[in-house]
Amino acid sequence: MNANLPGLDPAEFADFVHAERVRLAIPGAVVGVRHRGNDLVVASGITNAEHPLPVDDRTLFQVASITKTFTTTLLMTFVQAGAISLDDPVRDHLPDLRLADPAATDRLTVRHLLTHSAGWDGDALFAAPGDHSLAAVPSRIGELAVRFAPGEGWSYNNAAFSLAGRLAEVLAGTSYVEALRTRVLAPSGIEHAFTSADEVVTHRVAAPHAVLGEHEIVLRGMGWQPGWELSELDVPAGGLITCVPELLRWAGVHLGELPGPLDADHRLAMQERVGPAGGNTDAMGLSWLHANLGGVATFGHDGSTIGYLSSLVLAPEHDLAVATLTNSLNGTALCKSIRNHVLARIAQAGAVDPPVPHDPPAGAGTDLIGSYDDPFYVLHVTEGEAPGRLRLGQEQRRPEPGRWTPPALGEPSPLAWIGTDRWMVLEPEAAQGGIVDVGRDSSGNVAWIRSGSRICPRLG
Repeated sequence: MNANLPGLDPAEFADFVHAERVRLAIPGAVVGVRHRGNDLVVASGITNAEHPLPVDDRTLFQVASITKTFTTTLLMTFVQAGAISLDDPVRDHLPDLRLADPAATDRLTVRHLLTHSAGWDGDALFAAPGDHSLAAVPSRIGELAVRFAPGEGWSYNNAAFSLAGRLAEVLAGTSYVEALRTRVLAPSGIEHAFTSADEVVTHRVAAPHAVLGEHEIVLRGMGWQPGWELSELDVPAGGLITCVPELLRWAGVHLGELPGPLDADHRLAMQERVGPAGGNTDAMGLSWLHANLGGVATFGHDGSTIGYLSSLVLAPEHDLAVATLTNSLNGTALCKSIRNHVLARIAQAGAVDPPVPHDPPAGAGTDLIGSYDDPFYVLHVTEGEAPGRLRLGQEQRRPEPGRWTPPALGEPSPLAWIGTDRWMVLEPEAAQGGIVDVGRDSSGNVAWIRSGSRICPRLG
């Protein structure tokens, strides 16, 4: 498991991972690197600040939205079998589908679900009261606000993957979890992967944390889910619980090094750039997010649930994959640091620096000032502390019975101009380099901003 990899000495790498974890005040992390079929895994820190055990290479974490790549692979097994086409209207297979826009109901395809181009608010359903079974998803999608017609935009969409999970159930004639296990996990040789607390309770599990100053706080009942595990509705979008060695095996499957459920044509079809994206994503594959990192072409996926941040990045031209799992809300910075370190040493990537801010044209950004409709907050864009700067802040929504409302966040983040209708977050470190896109209507007026890869329409 702990092989010497060219350019990455195991002892030096372990020291780097440990030092970065301590610097960033993250309770526990496990990092894995796969290169040319050889794996190196480093574990650092503890599972739980209140009942500490050392994390090890088999420690389980919620991997959140990395699950989307498993759900897409599951649907691709049905494409491979000829039971469905990516361009099939979803309603052909789910006749109870109802969208807020009737025309969109007939137009929505399987491909739209897997490329964040379905067009509705993808997060509100998770936080809303009501039936959270997968069977209810086709009718409940109609509760969600429409952002654009299917295929005519890009906005990160969790609920589209819930719908994809229901589609997989109908095609398989079994539960999503059973279909995933028999059609994807077992053919990939993945055994240490779960979706429920009952399954993981007998294993070593990393607890979710927030770090406030010098205090590491175990998070209980803090998220949209009813308990620690995600609800049935959430599982296809982000409910997998697994460990780093299994993610490295998953990477090996999608690099074509290990056996899996898909033949080469369908595996590579998932990786093809099939549409534009936005924010920090250069292009979409089928669930895979493409990015050029220091001159290295990569695809992968990050994951975030309450108290966990994770990352899986593959660089196929270098037969390389990097997986990082953390048990803290501030784990993003570690995921980026580890990723960049490995890409530099093994793939000779250049510095993965955020875009360089420019001096904007006179008056740039003044028409952005206002409020925007985020799924969980009201966003406010205000004037910054210097010319050509803005600030992006979040206002907590008024609590509603039965609906999860996230806590208020910290100070507004400064934004810098990096080009026409593109701004960049300057701080805090975990969010540094995040891109805020601006969308305009046919008259040139600001219609929305895209923050956190979600389109947020202008209010008022």
